[in-house]
Amino acid sequence: MQDYKNYTIKCADCAEKKVFSARTVRGLCEILRDNGWAVNANNDTFWCPNHAGSHRNVGKGGAKPSGVKPYIQIKLDI
Repeated sequence: MQDYKNYTIKCADCAEKKVFSARTVRGLCEILRDNGWAVNANNDTFWCPNHAGSHRNVGKGGAKPSGVKPYIQIKLDI
């Protein structure tokens, strides 16, 4: 039977640290996602729930700053 290991996770944006217990790194990533954290495709960079939204499904352009929506049309010019 495998024992649980403690992993200290640090947010890549704000350096917030939190400790999670898991048996494997894959299990750790599932626990992180369940708790609102974002994990990159290589499972080596993590973002806390406060910064996770700007790092999910970012596509070609990369992460955008939180709360900034630069391409919103304010009024229709006819």
